[in-house]
Amino acid sequence: PKKKNLENMSTVDSQESQDIANLYEAQTKLRGAGEDKSSVSEYYDTLLEGTKKSKRSQILAATMIPEMFKYFPDKKNDTMNALCDLVELDDIVIKKSALNAIKTLCELNPTEVVFQMASALVQLLPDEEYTKLIAETLSELVKTNIDQALEALLNQLEGDEELRSKVLNFIRNNVLSKANRKAKDSIVTPEIEKKVVDAFTEKLPFAESVEDYINMIFTLRYLKTYSATDEGMKELANLAVDSTAIDFDDAEFNPTTDKTSLKKLLAIVPILSAAYQRGQSPDVVIAEYLLKIVPKMDGLELEEQGTILQALADLAHTLNTFTAKDYLKIFFDRMMAFLPPPAKKDEDSMKDDENTTSAEETETTPDYNLSLLEPYMIIFIKMAAKEPELLNPICGIKVNTGQPGYDLGDYPEKRGDLLDRLGLLKRTVTKFKKNIKQSKLPPRPDLSTPQEQVDEYHAKRKERTLALRLIDNIVALTQILMTKEPRFSTVEDINPSWRRGRPKKRSSHPRSNKPLVKDRRRRREATGRPASRRRRHNNGGNNRRRYSNRR
Repeated sequence: PKKKNLENMSTVDSQESQDIANLYEAQTKLRGAGEDKSSVSEYYDTLLEGTKKSKRSQILAATMIPEMFKYFPDKKNDTMNALCDLVELDDIVIKKSALNAIKTLCELNPTEVVFQMASALVQLLPDEEYTKLIAETLSELVKTNIDQALEALLNQLEGDEELRSKVLNFIRNNVLSKANRKAKDSIVTPEIEKKVVDAFTEKLPFAESVEDYINMIFTLRYLKTYSATDEGMKELANLAVDSTAIDFDDAEFNPTTDKTSLKKLLAIVPILSAAYQRGQSPDVVIAEYLLKIVPKMDGLELEEQGTILQALADLAHTLNTFTAKDYLKIFFDRMMAFLPPPAKKDEDSMKDDENTTSAEETETTPDYNLSLLEPYMIIFIKMAAKEPELLNPICGIKVNTGQPGYDLGDYPEKRGDLLDRLGLLKRTVTKFKKNIKQSKLPPRPDLSTPQEQVDEYHAKRKERTLALRLIDNIVALTQILMTKEPRFSTVEDINPSWRRGRPKKRSSHPRSNKPLVKDRRRRREATGRPASRRRRHNNGGNNRRRYSNRR
């Protein structure tokens, strides 16, 4: 048996050597045939047949095909099928050789095969094991001919959900990436942007997946078509709102049954916030619609309720005075539902407890849902800033703005109840903050620490940071409502716990809060005067001596 195996191995080796020799002979004949190679087409067929033989023959044939393809345009389908069959093999070496051959083939023939090759490769994106390799090759095809490659990608939006999601991610991260958009010789031209805008605008109203909807909207956000002008942001905001498939005049909309449309609406809040910051609000005031959803959201989970309230807190400053007047009492009552009053112990139990020294030690600590209480307080304070005269009969906060027709009576019971609840909240979260700071994190991981412990350390550290930030926000919001003359505008200095980054510090100087225009041309157009240019001259210390003489 061993002798037979050796004979078989020698036969296989001899056959493989013969195949490789045939490939080199075919390459030599093709190179020596001149420009007209129709008489030696059988040698090109030898290269194509080499992709179906041994591993070495497949790798060698893949490297030879791109050089000779332009002389045999009638064999385009056979060539693409041969290379795509190699890409689908499991051998990573053969797969890489075939992908390199495809890149070379497209570079040498940028107008003939890019569309077909991109259409074939995009079908392999859902393969998780080789997604990175396929994406790198597709990126090279995009750089070679972005028109044909993008057309092949957009044609796949009609495919199944998994493929469509991969294609949208690829378009966002690879085709319309920041590097491609900001490059000096950018391949993302206005014509390419228009092609993407037209395709996404057509697909948005029919996007059933929330992830696909978010990908398309946030891809459009960074295109110059929308981001370059304020009117463009308004147009994008209107497009995003219209594509949610929500009838904003429907009073019977139930968020517990149509969660998909609600998730789409909440996903576009950052885009709407950006539009409001640039002074171009959409035609539909989303904050007013979210107010109508709040009374109907009791059937939702707490996490979903928190998402709705956070979105409303981000957009509450866009509400008009009449809307704030209608919902101020409603939101105060809902906020008070999360602020239980202090509960004192019975007198008998107080007498039995000999160690009791103060009222704070006798009160029981209630359970607070701070993640919901924070957006409720922010919304109420932003509404109160719209109509501060209405606060007196609601909670006893008296703000006299000089407007006639408002109740300026005294409501000490309501004011005292609010202060008691807020005082209890402040004392409770302060104790909680002290306990968090006293608690110790696990030891800092080093290079020898297992990955599971590293992930656990970072998760606990992030949770601790968010908890401290949430408590600080609650204390700051409580302080606003507890002051004798509240300054509701200071709520803008508070960065909500669900938002990244830090808020922009507001200055007391009236001119310092104006938006900074860095571009000199835009500054000149905004102010009507040329921008000043400050220059520092180095003349050997003469300036220093001149200023010292003046002093």
